[in-house]
Amino acid sequence: MVDNIVFLVSFSHHFTFNETLHNLKENPTNSSDKIFTIGFSNSYFKHDLDVNPKLSPLKKFILVSKFLNNISHKQTRKKKVKLVFISSGFLNLLLIFRFMRAFHIFHVIHDFKPHSGEKNFLKILIYNHLIVLLCDIITHSKYTSNQILFSYKNIENKITLLPLTRYYGKVYTYNPSLKKVLLFGRLNYYKGLNFLPFLIYDNPDIEFIFAGKIDFRFVSYFDKNIKVFRNARIIDRVIAANEMEQIFTSCNLVILPYIDASQSGVIVDAYKFGLPVVAFDVGALCEQIVHESTGFLIYKNDSKKFSNALKKYFYLDSKTKISFSNNARDFGYRNYSSELNSKKFFDGLNLKK
Repeated sequence: MVDNIVFLVSFSHHFTFNETLHNLKENPTNSSDKIFTIGFSNSYFKHDLDVNPKLSPLKKFILVSKFLNNISHKQTRKKKVKLVFISSGFLNLLLIFRFMRAFHIFHVIHDFKPHSGEKNFLKILIYNHLIVLLCDIITHSKYTSNQILFSYKNIENKITLLPLTRYYGKVYTYNPSLKKVLLFGRLNYYKGLNFLPFLIYDNPDIEFIFAGKIDFRFVSYFDKNIKVFRNARIIDRVIAANEMEQIFTSCNLVILPYIDASQSGVIVDAYKFGLPVVAFDVGALCEQIVHESTGFLIYKNDSKKFSNALKKYFYLDSKTKISFSNNARDFGYRNYSSELNSKKFFDGLNLKK
């Protein structure tokens, strides 16, 4: 007898979202849960339904609908099926499935208020408000939950706080003798680009590695203000999943001089590789970093204190740095590993009847 039927959906090319679908399916709550994944065809993971992203919206809807109805009818005609959008779904799909009332729909909101400088700011903001009105909501931080509750009163029962997850797998060896820091992910305004020249200049003995595609609006900024430093290295492209291990393990500290944030998947990745984190105390980052244990939290926009934290870390002896690394890995494994936290995810869904 099947207890629950859950469809995990992500119409995104982003590796992290596809990895999340795969890992959640591999580590369900119990063997009687029936879990299926739906996503764009990609080279990393095979979904139960691979959708060609080039299909028209109508053809996507027909393909997904047939799959959902076929599976649902085969498994059970009595239970309400759960449809979970891990990343932004297509609005037309969301609206149709919502009003079909055949599914209990959940949708993850990663950033209720889009990041500063986000080029699709208004579009994302409108979509997020529609999600609140149409679906039950999954958030990954208390900060995001509170943002939603500030705008919409008395909807606590619609919000479920569930952890970000990654497959942690093997334990990586930390090299305390390195003096390399990493800023990872798409290089947009909210990542604190305005603080970078000072941080690089003030720490000439530290190599700064920037790995991620530069937003086209800031290419000239990097050319004029970052590339001029000999201790700065830029990898200006989308980083493939199979490159992440080499990039992260070649550094021994991850930096997040962000001007704003909700939760950060980069922190989860850093902990997976045993890397401590230095970040400004913005958004939900204080929920992810234990100050002076898994890294350092710095008062927002204070670039001098941020720079001093880098100096402080690299003045530590090797034993203390390794302790930071172990703390980061242990904290990440307990709170974010799919090995331990997939059960929390599905249990959270099952509380909503």
